[in-house]
Amino acid sequence: MSGNFRDTFSKDDKKEPPLVYDDSAFMFFALTCMCIVAIPSTYFYVKALLFGVEEGAPRKSKDGHPLKVCTSATAQKHNITSRKRQRQFGLETVIKGLLLVGLWLLIAYTWESVREGAINVKGFDPFDILDVATDADDGQIKKAYRRMSKKYHPDLNPNDPQAEATFIRIAKAYAALTDDVAKANYEK
Repeated sequence: MSGNFRDTFSKDDKKEPPLVYDDSAFMFFALTCMCIVAIPSTYFYVKALLFGVEEGAPRKSKDGHPLKVCTSATAQKHNITSRKRQRQFGLETVIKGLLLVGLWLLIAYTWESVREGAINVKGFDPFDILDVATDADDGQIKKAYRRMSKKYHPDLNPNDPQAEATFIRIAKAYAALTDDVAKANYEK
């Protein structure tokens, strides 16, 4: 093989990259992690906004004995007013809300990136690589393989990693189209 490892896997603006990978696995991982944080956080945030935070009196003493809670009308009224105060919007509530909205926007952006990436991923199509029709016979396939392999052979293009990668793709496409079972699968 001509060239070094870095040349084979580096991108050139003028040419198509030699090896195109599907990087959507990381996006799925990031999307999952963000959802694991966002869904429970949103649930508890909305619950606290609608119903307030439950901060009742302690149920047991330090010794572990159950405590009796005053059930008088005055104590009940005090509990209701304290819950109303807890539901008021403070700076902390606004900041949490803004962070959650930002997280959900990031999730939406990541979701769109994953969907867009799934559409743009190019599959392996040996007919397209060899530039032959899907109903081409063995003679046409062999002729196209010889023509393209002469053009992109690494010995004829000694310092061109792009030509080397293209030659490998041509060889794989030819191998796929000369196998009757593989050719039938690609024709479908």
